[in-house]
Amino acid sequence: MANAGKLVLVIDDDADLVASTQVVLEASNFIVDSAANPEEGRMKIKQNPPALIILDIMMEGKGAGIIFARQLRRDPQTAKIPILMLTGMTEQTGFSFPGNKTDPRWLPVDEYVEKPVDPAILVQKVKNLLEKSREG
Repeated sequence: MANAGKLVLVIDDDADLVASTQVVLEASNFIVDSAANPEEGRMKIKQNPPALIILDIMMEGKGAGIIFARQLRRDPQTAKIPILMLTGMTEQTGFSFPGNKTDPRWLPVDEYVEKPVDPAILVQKVKNLLEKSREG
């Protein structure tokens, strides 16, 4: 239970997804906070830095999540926080990333997962990212 009590911040404008993600993660003993957009997320990160961020791409009708991920990686205070990109972009737009979905410059996240995601897989990915961040 090394990850019990770790704070996960979910930044997504889909309130239903946030609520279901919160239920799943809290059942695995994570503490979950949420923000509906990057600006609210930035405030919450400053107030109480999370162990991990779950971030959507398609907020505010654009790729706000990509821009926000880049900003987080450039800031020394947030650069090391693992980011799990959880998005329905392919379902919403028909666009998908060929090859490697993460890229240190274009999409600087640790993991990329399409919605909907199986709850057990989500929990496992969160645990894996937290374990990797502890090792690094």
